[in-house]
Amino acid sequence: MGVGSMAVPLNLSSRMYCDEADITTRIDITNLPTVNLEYLIRVATARIELETGRVFQRVPATEAETETRHFLGNGLTMLPIDDLLTLSSLTIDDDEEDTDDFLCMPFGKTPTTWLEFADPTAWWYPGYARGTWPLRADVAITGGWGYSEDVPWEIWDSCVALVVRALGRAKTAYQDASAIPELGEMIYAKALPPDVAKVLSLKRKSNL
Repeated sequence: MGVGSMAVPLNLSSRMYCDEADITTRIDITNLPTVNLEYLIRVATARIELETGRVFQRVPATEAETETRHFLGNGLTMLPIDDLLTLSSLTIDDDEEDTDDFLCMPFGKTPTTWLEFADPTAWWYPGYARGTWPLRADVAITGGWGYSEDVPWEIWDSCVALVVRALGRAKTAYQDASAIPELGEMIYAKALPPDVAKVLSLKRKSNL
């Protein structure tokens, strides 16, 4: 079998922000080309994450599990991190720190997108300015990650819309334009549906 005919393997571990029933209740697929709906959902989910720079489910999935991620100290008072839902432990260059010594910011909101020292006047590390993250230190954070515990409804709706759009484009063999003969018009496909683009723009993670 030639390279051009090889199928892309389906990653069964990748996330899905909606399910097949969500699609079939939105659109009649009986007259559409035969497709792997699960694959399309996973592709739409991956695109949402790529467009926003965020994951909209908890990682790891269960509250009993945690994951450790590493960040490089930047010499500033704010340390930008991945979206964090729960902070279990934190080490700086393998030294265990008290989590109460840190503020999850923005304060009182979810998710946490950066960390600060709770007491910026404390002398944390000799040779470094007070209240700043030691430059190039290995900051290891253990906890639950993601934008939210469950997929927000607007992200769910966007995922459904992207899959329905993909099914519609499959009907036209993924051409960039399709015709409406009775109106004598050509309809050109947009990169993203306007409503979906707006949602993803509002959810996009900003860099501090």
